[in-house]
Amino acid sequence: MAFPRTTIVQMNGYDSAASSLSSELTDTAAIRPETHARHQLEGGPPYSLDSALHVSRYTWAIEHFVHPGDTAVDFGCGTGFGVAFLAEAGANAVGIDLDPGVLQLKEAIGLENATFFCDNACAPDLVDRIGVRDADVVLSMETIEHLVDYFTYIENAIRMMKPGGVFVVGTPNRTLTYERYPERRHMDPSHVQEFTTLSLGRVLESYFESVELYFQYIPGFWSGLINARSLNLTDVSFVKIEDQPTLTHDAFANVAVCRLPKR
Repeated sequence: MAFPRTTIVQMNGYDSAASSLSSELTDTAAIRPETHARHQLEGGPPYSLDSALHVSRYTWAIEHFVHPGDTAVDFGCGTGFGVAFLAEAGANAVGIDLDPGVLQLKEAIGLENATFFCDNACAPDLVDRIGVRDADVVLSMETIEHLVDYFTYIENAIRMMKPGGVFVVGTPNRTLTYERYPERRHMDPSHVQEFTTLSLGRVLESYFESVELYFQYIPGFWSGLINARSLNLTDVSFVKIEDQPTLTHDAFANVAVCRLPKR
């Protein structure tokens, strides 16, 4: 999927994030600076491995689930490039993130159909506070693994969705990091936990009637056929796990597509 431009946004770090927020915010991993990593998109294509994985999750989700005029939320929007992609695709895009710098992104991005809120994904009264409801799509990429109270985060996503909406969650694949990363470490030291396909599915199936799980992978990457420093989005693939279950050892991320909340 092509976009008319790539927006590159710089955000402040989390050094003063906790002190800048209301004391009523829940004291979980969501407000501890050490549990966050911010991906800075530095142009492309071609992309670095990390950027290719980040950008392709958004472009894939937009291509399959977002339509012009939809209300689309990027829940845990980070540096805002996903919100820019959503807005450029014609959605009424909403970004939510804990970093106070998020409030500067509307002007930086320069798109009227983009709105940002600074708040805690795990706050029980999040939706009442920001007033975002009846969203057609809630995307949340590289967020759930940073949260201790991901249960309230999922409940907040449901509160923001319309009954026929879709919740798309992308998160690193713990099977890959356990087997391929040195000392079985997480993909990033800021992660509170990572999910296997099985564990992610079980968590989300307790909240949704329909959960489809996909692998995000790069064919040929682990055999050395791909240059990790020069990737195009066409190098990244998505497939339902039941179609290629053996990819559990090669897939960088699990992506869940959730519908029909168990309200």
